[in-house]
Amino acid sequence: MPLSKLEDFKAEMLKLIHPSQKRVIFQDGYEFESSLFSNDEFIISLLNKHYSGHAVLSETTLNELKLIFFDARMRYDNDIHTKLSNNFIRQKESRSEKIYSKISFNQYLEDISLDKLHYIFCKDIIDKFLEEIHTKINLNSQIPAILVKQDSQSLFSLYLDSIVTESDIHPSHLNILRILTE
Repeated sequence: MPLSKLEDFKAEMLKLIHPSQKRVIFQDGYEFESSLFSNDEFIISLLNKHYSGHAVLSETTLNELKLIFFDARMRYDNDIHTKLSNNFIRQKESRSEKIYSKISFNQYLEDISLDKLHYIFCKDIIDKFLEEIHTKINLNSQIPAILVKQDSQSLFSLYLDSIVTESDIHPSHLNILRILTE
């Protein structure tokens, strides 16, 4: 869904919901796992828990990789663009809401700015991004071979396992929990 169309989609969805239950909530990302990448400080801290004592993911490294993926989203000759296109088509075909018929793949991509890159992070792209992080960190330090790289599933497990207090919950997830418990 292009970010510029979220309000239109929300309005359309509200028409379909019973008046006493009118609330449409969006996570801050393409899917729930991708919302972890909506806050650089949070994802750096989370990944550094995994690499603790072995290496450190810096903001500079994260930004370098984000720029590479940002540029790749619009190039037709790469795996990122292909995965995005396939996911977009699959999502569009599985949706019956009228607003989806008005959305083009290019429109979706054009709405993605560098600070909203997590909106292209489907599981496959998260896995590829985490692989690149692991490779970069491995090149910059001597990570023992036993330290396994993360993927979208293990990252989400790491996130859930690291929650001890409310401050350990990602800000966008905390916001959703607050809305749901109002």
